[in-house]
Amino acid sequence: MGTSQSVALKEKTVVVIGCSFGGKAVAYPLRGQCKLIVIDPREAMHITIAAPRACVEPGFAKRVLIPLKEVFGDSFEQDTVEKISPAAGQVVLSNGKEISYDYLVIATGTTGPFPGKLQNDCTIDQALDLYKDACEKVKAAKTVVIIGGGAVGVEIAGEVATDYPDKEVTIIHARDSLVEPATSDTFRASVQKQLEELNVKLVFGEKVTNLDDIPRDLSGATVLTDKGKSIQADVVFVCIGSSINSQAYAEELGSKMDARGSLQVNQYLQVEGHENIFAVGDCCNADVQKMAYRAGEQGKAVYHNIVQHASGYPLKPYKSPCVMFALSIGRHRGQLQNGNMVLGSWLMKRVKSHDLFTGKMWGECGLKPPKN
Repeated sequence: MGTSQSVALKEKTVVVIGCSFGGKAVAYPLRGQCKLIVIDPREAMHITIAAPRACVEPGFAKRVLIPLKEVFGDSFEQDTVEKISPAAGQVVLSNGKEISYDYLVIATGTTGPFPGKLQNDCTIDQALDLYKDACEKVKAAKTVVIIGGGAVGVEIAGEVATDYPDKEVTIIHARDSLVEPATSDTFRASVQKQLEELNVKLVFGEKVTNLDDIPRDLSGATVLTDKGKSIQADVVFVCIGSSINSQAYAEELGSKMDARGSLQVNQYLQVEGHENIFAVGDCCNADVQKMAYRAGEQGKAVYHNIVQHASGYPLKPYKSPCVMFALSIGRHRGQLQNGNMVLGSWLMKRVKSHDLFTGKMWGECGLKPPKN
């Protein structure tokens, strides 16, 4: 980045709402280049893709929580954004504080059940207690049921079945094949085969009818399906039902939202009609396939475009990357798809399965991961 770009950006205030994969990819390279303010209700970045292992390996949870104060220092503001005012160029926090911005990045993500997601008011200590409790419940259980055969559900099943081969693990999935439909038939068939080799039971094409009665604290329950099945479980993981965190922008940017609550963005990831407001990750409508990797790529694109815009240079269109899906199935197995290429466990064990990218994520934040 040239001197003229550095000077132009130095005078700007960039506010980033939400600091998961997309928000972090924008905010981290902006440190020291502008007046940066990172706002998140949680005190730590939750590495959601590593959450499954934190439910079976005691102590691993410390690796899935990156303290944002250590990453961003005084640039970090722990609070919830109550309102965005594009006309005034301000965001309003729950404590009433008003923060002005030159550029705003919305990366509010989604909310959903534990362990894939944590509540906004969840502290690091509370999260560690939740994962400790999860490890204890899984260890004590004889039967584990996972509702939802997407990436999170499959990875939880793989972790439990790998570490506890004596337990009866069942996935109940409403569709006829596992994980992301955008992946190839070869990829999905291999994932199914690997789970079956771990003796994971697979129930396809059935919906759970008593979902509202299932506790979200990983307690036991009887799970009922629309095809008449009744499965008693000592532990139930609910891995469906995420929703977009739109509260911060729904009032002022409601006309820019689609039916799901995602912000509609242009090719530069600017919110339609607002050249200084960008959106990345699950809360924007770029990329139908919602993944941490894609959110990170969007964040990198927005960082570049903020630099360009501040300097008066042309923006670069965001190009959606090819299908990239890295799925761990326990510590020793997994499946990788990169474009049309499908690779198996040997590579996945070395790329992801050994630590679920936690070392990489801590390193990208300039920190060393804690030891278990």
